[in-house]
Amino acid sequence: MRPRIEAMWVLYDDTCGFCCRCAEWLRAQDKLVPLMCLPRSGEVARRVFANLPQGDDELVVIDSSGGVYRGGDAFVMSLWALEAFRPWAAKAGREPLRSRARALFHWISSRRKDVSAAFRFEAETQVAREVDRARGEQAAAGCHDGRCEVVSQPGRAS
Repeated sequence: MRPRIEAMWVLYDDTCGFCCRCAEWLRAQDKLVPLMCLPRSGEVARRVFANLPQGDDELVVIDSSGGVYRGGDAFVMSLWALEAFRPWAAKAGREPLRSRARALFHWISSRRKDVSAAFRFEAETQVAREVDRARGEQAAAGCHDGRCEVVSQPGRAS
């Protein structure tokens, strides 16, 4: 008998806007199993899951019983944790749908940067750089207490 899964962690590519948007969507869903989305390059993921290869930007799901799922299998496991998608995930976890779910995930994953660009999905790392840039502009303008106004660039919202 397999150990019961008490929780799951989704490690995603926080340099990909589409991946960040998917993580936001997962966080907002009703869950049957606690599901935590962690940026793959983040401090928590690096510390807690140090044994995973760090250069890999593949979707990874780790369950509380020690199971590690990658790529299409990680996609199915993520859906398995969600109330509305568990029946679909159960079907997608068995043939003949399993190979098709993997193929679908691979097709989407191989185009995720293009999807991000087309829909202007910003990656968390990109947003952080923008915040750091804006803070640098504040400091350069003599604003050291964070309460002064930053003048936006023409054509950009402040």
